[in-house]
Amino acid sequence: MELARPGTGRVGALIYALSLTALYGASAGLDVAMIAIQGPQALRILQRTIETINASRFVGAPGVRIVPEGNGRTLVAWTGFDGAHFVVRAADFVNGHRATPQTVSPTGVDAVLGDAAARADGEATVAWRSGVLGADPAPGANPTLFASHRGSGQTSFGTPEQVSEAGENVPTAPSAALSAVSGRSFVVYAPLSAGVKVSSRP
Repeated sequence: MELARPGTGRVGALIYALSLTALYGASAGLDVAMIAIQGPQALRILQRTIETINASRFVGAPGVRIVPEGNGRTLVAWTGFDGAHFVVRAADFVNGHRATPQTVSPTGVDAVLGDAAARADGEATVAWRSGVLGADPAPGANPTLFASHRGSGQTSFGTPEQVSEAGENVPTAPSAALSAVSGRSFVVYAPLSAGVKVSSRP
């Protein structure tokens, strides 16, 4: 599909703008739409499905997060499904090309995405909750908050780290951020038993 684009400014490169949007469609597939401006007169929208979820359950918000890292690289994190459990995956898109997705939640555990944050040096944090079946808590489970971290210059995320305290119920999605000043990563969440808590990682 092409959309008319106003303006007649000179374009120095064939594709001079690229952005990513994502959505869960009615068919429970995760679609990533790459919007590439190919000249002063046209806006071409290219859409691809990166995962189809056949789980017969809704996926709770946010479902997907898109975080521009700079230098043509964008981190995409989402709630997926491995055929038996909901899982959390992440992948970089570099100049529109997707790297191999990494499942950051452990095997055999239902988990959903909470939030993601990234910086231009490649450092990234993906926050997620275990014990959630798409949108609702799994029977007998306490939604627990974890974070998976990727260091600067690294290509994969490390072992998940528990953020919420033992026994805390985290019923809603958290927020994640990376500080460009201190280098710390932050996760903010609201457990059922208290107000708002902030967890930081050096």
